[in-house]
Amino acid sequence: MHVDKETFQTTAVDMTMDMTMEMEGESMKVNQVVNADYSSYNKVKGITVPEDIVKNAQEIQM
Repeated sequence: MHVDKETFQTTAVDMTMDMTMEMEGESMKVNQVVNADYSSYNKVKGITVPEDIVKNAQEIQM
């Protein structure tokens, strides 16, 4: 994790993840390499969700 020492904001993340998941008697191994850069904090304009999407949204159980 990279952090700007002046603002303390995260500027980047480098992550390697190896894991095995068990689900319904099956096993799956996942290997991921993630390199993410963060920028433009507080510069995104408002996000508007269309009204028909809000009205038709359905809750799902996780």
